[in-house]
Amino acid sequence: MAFKNFARIGSSITRKPMFNNIRNNTVGFQKPFASKFSTNKPALSTSELIQNWSNQVLNAKTEYNEVIDGRRIVFLWDALAPHMPAGYPKFNLDPVTKEAVVGSELFPNSHLIQFWIQFKENELSPDGYFAGEAPPPPFVQRVWAGGSLNFNVKNPLKVGQKAKLVSEIDKIEEKHRNPEAGGPLILVGMKREVHNESGLTLVERRNLAYMEKMNPSRKIIKPKNSPGFSHSLTPTEITLFRYSALTWNSHRIHYDNIYSTSIEKHPSILVHGPLTSTLLLELLRCKMPEGYSVENFSYRAVSPLYVSQELTICGKWTSNGSSEDGSKPQADGSPLVCELWALNNEGGVSMSGKATLVKTA
Repeated sequence: MAFKNFARIGSSITRKPMFNNIRNNTVGFQKPFASKFSTNKPALSTSELIQNWSNQVLNAKTEYNEVIDGRRIVFLWDALAPHMPAGYPKFNLDPVTKEAVVGSELFPNSHLIQFWIQFKENELSPDGYFAGEAPPPPFVQRVWAGGSLNFNVKNPLKVGQKAKLVSEIDKIEEKHRNPEAGGPLILVGMKREVHNESGLTLVERRNLAYMEKMNPSRKIIKPKNSPGFSHSLTPTEITLFRYSALTWNSHRIHYDNIYSTSIEKHPSILVHGPLTSTLLLELLRCKMPEGYSVENFSYRAVSPLYVSQELTICGKWTSNGSSEDGSKPQADGSPLVCELWALNNEGGVSMSGKATLVKTA
């Protein structure tokens, strides 16, 4: 089985040859016949395999075009709202269709439910994720390591706009670690630019880590600061299923308990990294002063979160003039800075980040 990389422009599809990315046989996938891939050439080293793959995928741009969907954004709000604090901001809905009215601004990170990428099941890896973004074996397990978001606050993405996502892998790094630390891994950096009719509206960067075998134990790292505000919630299997569906994400560690525990050796199914970062940003949206918008947000995943375990999302205003306890900023028109982090059910940091806000109204 050979997986393909796609370049899409409008409705046209151009297939680009990809490095054969056959992974070890796991649940639900048949192992290819070895004779089909037999060769008399000397076996390549792992570094050579990664270099060959890198040569084919690095800086190859892919475009996806879409009209921003007002119904999908409401479905995401419905999935998040039961877990958010009282006063969670609502959308102005069309009285007939019950979708967000045209012109409604998307809230930070909700672009992830747009630009669904149309890949067939046989173009996925055994873990359910798109194979074209993954390095060759033995790096078969994937985690979301972090990322950043930079928003053009003068040109926000809105419902009803024609928009284009330009995506590329712009960084591939092989990192060597001791076996005790989990062994070698491949760090893959992706850059995703979103444009509307008026130009660039946001730039997302995501950092993915691929490894041969994951150490499912998590470190308990206590936060350095006490929060200025916080909110606790418990993500359910339904929460994770809905988020997977809304982001068209079939990565099995988020919904398939047998796969997650038996194959990847996690104690349970995992909360999505992008969902955690979205929860942090939505907590911030509940607390930020009127007339401000998030200009940038950078974050790092520290340890995994699991379904049906309580997590606590926290924030603290750290810009000049903020209250001593960090619960309130000084909204005098200057940029605001807020530290954000998520704690697992043992009080350890799961994700940490920093957001900058600017006055826009």
